[in-house]
Amino acid sequence: MLKGGHSVPDEDIIRRYDRSINNFLNVKTKVSHWILYYNGGEKYIEIAQGHCDNEIILNEEFYSLFTRGNKDG
Repeated sequence: MLKGGHSVPDEDIIRRYDRSINNFLNVKTKVSHWILYYNGGEKYIEIAQGHCDNEIILNEEFYSLFTRGNKDG
């Protein structure tokens, strides 16, 4: 998979972090299918996926890191 995009300053990433987690946790309950990836390394890593009411956590460590600090995670 090719990566694209643009450079985002660290302070913007930090400022947007909690809002992004909350958006994900809210949206995943409203869609029929979702997939969560970690894209901070050389390859994308699938962390979790959901279909309707079923959720499968494929990488507990990354999912926990992603949702830490969020009371709903």
